[in-house]
Amino acid sequence: MIGFDSIIWPTDFSEHSDDALKTALDFAKHFDAELHAVHVIESLPVMGATGAQLAFNVADYREHLEKEAESRLKSELEEKVPNSIKSHHHVLHGMPADRITEFACKMDKALIVISTHGQTGFRHFIHGSVAERVVRFATCPVLSMRADDKEDD
Repeated sequence: MIGFDSIIWPTDFSEHSDDALKTALDFAKHFDAELHAVHVIESLPVMGATGAQLAFNVADYREHLEKEAESRLKSELEEKVPNSIKSHHHVLHGMPADRITEFACKMDKALIVISTHGQTGFRHFIHGSVAERVVRFATCPVLSMRADDKEDD
């Protein structure tokens, strides 16, 4: 029988991700596995200024994003994960699908539980699908959960 030691729950802090957390928790309980909450901060494009002084400090903004993500992950885990499940939070930087699959590769007997937003048409063409790329490139099992038809702003 297949078993898992680590359940990886990528989150973008959306309602869709919360739905996936419920399933991730069920798997963590069933397999007595550790839960790893993962949030990826996408790289910020940096444009060079010629002669002008930039009023925007990219390093400070990145640090702010990291602290905010760390705080939100801790809060999510404290509020929604029972004490019986050992949980960890991870803030990564880069392209979300790449970083999630790289993170999962480092784990033994891992399962990724990820929600898909179900974007179609132009939005899917422009944004692509993180879940689709994770399913395609992960070397461990992936449970991709189709989100309900909730409005995404």
